[in-house]
Amino acid sequence: MMETSIVRFADSVNNHISGPSVANWSLLVTQAKTNLMPETYMVTYKERSKKIKYPKVKMLEVELKQDKAVAARMPAQPHFNTVEKALGLVESLSSKVIAVAVSGKYSPQADQFCSILKSNYNKDCKLVIEGHGSEVCGYQLLNFENLYKNIYKRADLVLLMETPFAKLMFERNKFPTDNMAVCPTVVRWEDNIKKIKENPKIINNVREKYYKRYKIPPNSEFVLTIGRFQQEKGHKYLVLAAKKILKEYPHLYFLLGGSEEGTINEIKKLIGNEKRIKLLKEIPFTDFYALIANSIAFVIPSIEIWRGERIYFAETGPRTVVEALAAGIVGKNIVIASASGGTPWKFNMEEWLLESSKVGAQTPEKPIYKNISTNKKASVYKANNRALLVEQKNPEAIAEAIRIIIEDRELAKQLNKEGGRYVKEWYGSKKITMIYNRILKTVTNS
Repeated sequence: MMETSIVRFADSVNNHISGPSVANWSLLVTQAKTNLMPETYMVTYKERSKKIKYPKVKMLEVELKQDKAVAARMPAQPHFNTVEKALGLVESLSSKVIAVAVSGKYSPQADQFCSILKSNYNKDCKLVIEGHGSEVCGYQLLNFENLYKNIYKRADLVLLMETPFAKLMFERNKFPTDNMAVCPTVVRWEDNIKKIKENPKIINNVREKYYKRYKIPPNSEFVLTIGRFQQEKGHKYLVLAAKKILKEYPHLYFLLGGSEEGTINEIKKLIGNEKRIKLLKEIPFTDFYALIANSIAFVIPSIEIWRGERIYFAETGPRTVVEALAAGIVGKNIVIASASGGTPWKFNMEEWLLESSKVGAQTPEKPIYKNISTNKKASVYKANNRALLVEQKNPEAIAEAIRIIIEDRELAKQLNKEGGRYVKEWYGSKKITMIYNRILKTVTNS
């Protein structure tokens, strides 16, 4: 692998915080810090700042702004600028190159770059597309179906990030998957948990900070969610669940943190005059793990969005599952998540990861967990004693899951403990990085 040059087409976290950009940064930092990084270049749009570093990565920045004199004749100018910039690397590259599109939207650039390297420069270039989120089975393939499907078919590897969910969706639509493998994204949780372990006061300090800011009585507990205020994140179902349960528990609060304006007005209307549902401003990452650790439950109420028989959006496997499980190592929180998209696979990695990370492997079915609810209107599933899963779009199910962990403290302790053990065994950042590198190596050997 060290004889191979990697050229990654990706968003920078200094421009845009998103699942793919954070996952890419986490992978590259882990590769650098664990001496697992091959020669790596990253082609990205001009960074707004240099606040977050990419150690050992050679960055090439492309101006996103359209040249007015050219824009009318070449509306896709940033696309061509990206390929042109990447071609400036030719003399520095090894004879073997892997062009990686970090998310499907960069696959046309990576594809064109790779084709030119092979045809004009006699390089052995392999095309790898990382599929993040539902872009690989949803909105990109619906809106630009012919373009993306053709690129995906001729790619040397389509690496579906997180869980087998997207692969199942491809198979459902009769799309060939023999060039596909599955790998979770890297989540760099270890340093954050180590910092809290070394200074336990961080948890109390963060608790006091938020309780004071949002006028929460000191003897209260809270349920937390953090995610973009978008329809697919399902915030409204958590608010509706809160309204069902708040009368039962007078010392319970619900805190909703997130960014973007998408559904914020709808959420505010749903909350109305309820004082015990708080909308948090954007949460600094320095507070993130400690705030989760202070909650009794971290809820991920994401939903699937379908257009007819085709899926348009779904979480292929929320990174916040890993972050919340990790926070439980130093906190008391339990993970409650909707059983939508790829989330159910996040809790049984030992049953599918090693096999599914092989190119063209058989796709595992969606896992089935035991329903522990006695409420006929709400199913609550115990996911391998690591978390609770609920039916998506069902506020009563979310409310029932919260009741269960409040009333059954022994179960809550078991879920917390096993969740922490599981994340240490299966979601270590170095472990996932090594699996990722192994998959990429199969491309160079093919």
